[in-house]
Amino acid sequence: KAPTSPAPAPSHWTTEETIMQLLARIYESVQTFVKNNPTRYGDKDAKDVPWVLCWDVYSVHIKESVREKIKQLYPNCHLLYIPGGWTALLQALDLAFNFPFKRCVGGLFNQYLVEQMKSTLVSNRPD
Repeated sequence: KAPTSPAPAPSHWTTEETIMQLLARIYESVQTFVKNNPTRYGDKDAKDVPWVLCWDVYSVHIKESVREKIKQLYPNCHLLYIPGGWTALLQALDLAFNFPFKRCVGGLFNQYLVEQMKSTLVSNRPD
């Protein structure tokens, strides 16, 4: 199960608190993945398995207090940062998953809208 977004901050901007909530949810996914893959990880606990978090250089991501908390709470988490302006070039999900997924969903939504308009026109047509 993919992690869900944490409750937004009152300002709706990402804060240190909301980013740590998100990380807790991501770590739950890491734990589940390790537990569900005994062939790969044996009887290791998730806290003993290294994992990588790839982020852009958004201010809260690079904040020293956030980095320290991550180091303290998730010592096997390796942080990688995508340089500014390079996210679309280097972030694999943006290129391999998000773009085709959004294009597909957008196309399906457009088809849905066309069908709804056709249905509305047919049902409202005078006899």
